[in-house]
Amino acid sequence: MSLIALGFVLRDRGVVPDNTGAVLKKLLLDVTLPCAIITNFAKLEHTDSQIFLIVLIGFLLSLAMVAFAAVTTRGKDRARRAFDISNMPSYNIGAFCMPFVQGFLPAAGVVSVCAFDIGNSILCTGGTYAWASNYLDEGTDGADWRSVAHSLVCNPPLVTNVTMLVLAALHVRIPDVVVDFIAPAANANAAVAMLMVGSLIRIEFKREYLVDAVRVIGARHVLACIAAPLLYWLLPFDPAVRQGIVLACFAPIPALGPPFTGMLGGDEGKAGAINSVSVILAVIELTAIIAAMGLY
Repeated sequence: MSLIALGFVLRDRGVVPDNTGAVLKKLLLDVTLPCAIITNFAKLEHTDSQIFLIVLIGFLLSLAMVAFAAVTTRGKDRARRAFDISNMPSYNIGAFCMPFVQGFLPAAGVVSVCAFDIGNSILCTGGTYAWASNYLDEGTDGADWRSVAHSLVCNPPLVTNVTMLVLAALHVRIPDVVVDFIAPAANANAAVAMLMVGSLIRIEFKREYLVDAVRVIGARHVLACIAAPLLYWLLPFDPAVRQGIVLACFAPIPALGPPFTGMLGGDEGKAGAINSVSVILAVIELTAIIAAMGLY
């Protein structure tokens, strides 16, 4: 949490350039996060079918919010529909939730969140936008499905997660020399992510955003408050795995929410402001959940 505050202060006071968050995000997504994923998968002694169920859970929770946003915005103007569909579903796992999980849970918990993110990323990184581009067909020719597929294939964390999942299912182990080589980058992931989150926060909230913030963030929290305890108590997994899933349920709005909002005809500025509010709330909530579960 102190690193998030440091990142915000450094950028706000002009100590680092205003684009520092974007640079750190590129470093995280292309280097430190993939290394952290590989390292934690390598620590697993075995992988069973439960990991594929977690992939499905991540996908279904995101899909549930896509459906909810679509149903509750019927008859509304295009901007409102685009805003809700772009910001209610999915979770910021790799750039936000992973550092919390990596710092407080063993490898099994980290891998469970990686599996959750595979299902989540299918919609988060292009699937929802592709569907919405056709669903909100007023004034649009629909989504470029090739571009969506390209964004999925060129998403380093998603590709790393899927590759490691396949290797784990085939019982192929990563050589120790590889794990040792990437360990420094993997260990830096949490620090890079926290500094990035802080440097990307923008406190530019306007009073007219309040209703939309309560509606979107409130809907996400209702799902989280229902799904998290149900999954924790009903899933027959190790405690660390279930704890990872609980933390993932409270991850904030994905970073791609605002740009997708703009691309679909919604208010990108408002989406960015509410995204920052979502991140701040998630910092408080994940810290509280970690404390409540005795993970300190």
